[in-house]
Amino acid sequence: MAKKSGYEFWTCALKRARYVVAPMVDQSELAWRMLSRKYGAQLCYTPMLHASVFRRDANYRRDNLITCPEDRPLIVQFCGNDPQTILEAARYAEPYCDAIDLNLGCPQSVARKGHYGAFLQDEWDLLRRIGAHSSWPNKRTERTQHWPGKLGAHSSCEAECEYPSVCQWEYPIPEGRGAVPPRDLC
Repeated sequence: MAKKSGYEFWTCALKRARYVVAPMVDQSELAWRMLSRKYGAQLCYTPMLHASVFRRDANYRRDNLITCPEDRPLIVQFCGNDPQTILEAARYAEPYCDAIDLNLGCPQSVARKGHYGAFLQDEWDLLRRIGAHSSWPNKRTERTQHWPGKLGAHSSCEAECEYPSVCQWEYPIPEGRGAVPPRDLC
């Protein structure tokens, strides 16, 4: 399966969204996203979710990734620094979103302490490993999930990538996955 170009991904998966609501920690929950969509937002992000907690804690997943069919296209944003953990978290999120974003911009002291966000931007080898780890063959898939970097550039993240903090990684998602049942707002 060929990787979609940035334009194809924007056109197909993101439905040519021009009005985007960026992720805000503890502020981008479903109610805010639906209100934003009511007033013209075409693409929304979830709040930043911790990949390690998302992977291991079903309650965290249930409480923090609430969506509905009208909440699309949707990008789930993770923070983390372990390729396998990020991949496993993304696998849990894949039925409910159109893309996965790795946060490379959070400058808060908690990000420094947790070794994620902006504090990964100079760790090119780690980002290459995360990018390489985020793709796997899946012959049943027909669409490709992209992992846009924080700056959303449209380049592939290969071993020779010079700027991994703005790479776009792909992640296959099986067709026919549904969204979480609505919770009062949809």
